Amino acid sequence: MVVTCVHAPSDGPHLKELQRRLQESGAEGDRQQLLHILRVPELPLDWRALTAAAENGMLDVAERLIRTGRVDLGQQDREGATGLYDAAWRGLSGLVELILRQDNVDVNRRCCNGLTALTAACWRGRTQVVKILLGRKDIQVRTYIRYVGFAA
Repeated sequence: MVVTCVHAPSDGPHLKELQRRLQESGAEGDRQQLLHILRVPELPLDWRALTAAAENGMLDVAERLIRTGRVDLGQQDREGATGLYDAAWRGLSGLVELILRQDNVDVNRRCCNGLTALTAACWRGRTQVVKILLGRKDIQVRTYIRYVGFAA
């Protein structure tokens, strides 16, 4: 395991490189490098880093990411997915629970296809995640899918 020295970035290209390395470290399960990069206070974080950490058994790192206060859990990607939606889609029950413990998480936010975290978890057969989401008092149980591209 090689830890690269990280200096505070001064411009956009350095931040983009650090974000790439952050996601890469999470995807590779490189806990030491991931924690090292997180020490850069100027580095904007998004929920993809949470997913990468959780998928590699580093839920504690995902929790640290959230505790930094720099991760916008309501941020949507170009398809409208949020961190909760992505975790539900992937069946990351530990991450779903972690996200749901945070304030101001919209459990009913829809992506561009009309799916919520609950409908995505149902669709993918993520039973444990479905149980967790159904345990919420604010969950809306209704089906609405604007478009899903199936080919017969």
